[in-house]
Amino acid sequence: MKKVLSFEEILAAVQNLTPSEMRKVNTAYIADKDKQLDKRINKLVTIDLQNRIIDILGKEKRCPECSSNIIVNFGKRSNGVQRLKCKDCGHTFTYFTGTILEKTKFHWDFWIDMIHMMLHNATLEEIKANLEESHNCQGIHIETIFNWRHKIFEAAKNVREPQLKGVVEIDETYVREGQKGADFLYDPFNNKGSRKRRETRTSSKYGVLGPEFGNIVCAVDHSNHVIAKVIGTGSCSEEVFESLFHQHLQKTTWICTDANRIYSKYCTKYSLNHYVRPSHYLKNLKEGKDKGLSEAKMYRDELLDYIEADGRANLPYNKFIKIKKDNKLNLSHVNQFHSVLHQNIVAKTHGISLKHLEGYVAWQCLLINFKTDTGHAANTKEDAKIILEMLLKTKSNILVSEISSKKPDFSNSKKRYVNKLKSVTNDVRKQSEGKLFDYTLTSEDAGANFNLREFLETLPLYALREITKMCKIEGYSTIRKGHTYKFIRLVEKHPDINNIIVRFRINHPSKKTD
Repeated sequence: MKKVLSFEEILAAVQNLTPSEMRKVNTAYIADKDKQLDKRINKLVTIDLQNRIIDILGKEKRCPECSSNIIVNFGKRSNGVQRLKCKDCGHTFTYFTGTILEKTKFHWDFWIDMIHMMLHNATLEEIKANLEESHNCQGIHIETIFNWRHKIFEAAKNVREPQLKGVVEIDETYVREGQKGADFLYDPFNNKGSRKRRETRTSSKYGVLGPEFGNIVCAVDHSNHVIAKVIGTGSCSEEVFESLFHQHLQKTTWICTDANRIYSKYCTKYSLNHYVRPSHYLKNLKEGKDKGLSEAKMYRDELLDYIEADGRANLPYNKFIKIKKDNKLNLSHVNQFHSVLHQNIVAKTHGISLKHLEGYVAWQCLLINFKTDTGHAANTKEDAKIILEMLLKTKSNILVSEISSKKPDFSNSKKRYVNKLKSVTNDVRKQSEGKLFDYTLTSEDAGANFNLREFLETLPLYALREITKMCKIEGYSTIRKGHTYKFIRLVEKHPDINNIIVRFRINHPSKKTD
């Protein structure tokens, strides 16, 4: 004969149930009994969430309207949530206000499971099925899961970012502009117009620095802490780079970049050691070796990497190699980070919308920095709990209406630059009799703030000689370091110099385009 449990024993057992188990008991009970039980359980869940938020953020609150800290209790809602009131402006709010748990009816374990599945790159459909099965909450709409995920991504943008230390590698990577799921597709070349849907793997028209690509500037130190910022489409400017990264570069000893001038100017401005590895390094190295040239010879001709000082490649080659080896100067860490980004935000998601790119990048940075700080990748429910607490501490919560109303940002692609890019590319395509299908304008030569004089003055010797030859200027073979002024001025005045630079870049490509 089975033992009949007393009420006290049942009560003791119930108190040890998880919220999910409580809901299952509730479902079995309310079938033909007390329908108020569901409300009482919801109240317990809400109060539990409120207590957890207080434990994480503390009881001290500031008014979300006027930032006053003169806050008093102002009664409770029917679900047990404590209302708060600002004595200065009269605004009322709760402990949930401004967090991703605002207006939620789901319990703590539910949100841990949500984040836990995100750590394992679960699809929206997989997240929905798992939550329904584990927490007995049938009927969650797939769009609701989508919005929850983007609330988490948006909060990740506000998680405290690390200070990069020692050797820091910086480089840009590009993600093809997409507007996945949108009914109206904005034309990147005309904000007021629309574009047609693209077939998969359709080539871009004007290369990665045109408005068809989102630009992500990435910085990685040798401990593998990362900072990555989406700057919109087009090239990055000096002002934008400094505003986004300067606060994170206070403890650097070396900056390693490609030959983009914005990094050179930044390092000069703040007297930072600057190692430069041009994007065409490997191509130049291979061609030089095929010609039987030594690396020392190629280094002196400024075909390879160098340490930027008063002039390029001023260091003797053997001293340069020692400094490079001792400090492990390269771009391997940032290139590896680029691969991770492309794998996780392009390949695994089958493309994302440009308007959501910043949130996806912030989430990947959070996970990488978590691994660097803890020594292991975030994959357990305990890790998910820690990340949920990190997100709550940001005190940020995007509204669903703000998620749905977001638009892709093409403002960084200046109209004058885009028009110039289109004009020059079309001219070259005509000259190549249609054989040229794409042209990559790299961050190392003609960015949105392209300055012809500065571009020519910062060219390595081999490039200046080649461009001078293409301009049919006599004496190009005699160009030597420290004696380039006359030739730069002659090249600068050439009537077809823009097209010549484009043809030079086609013959000496530094980056591929999708």
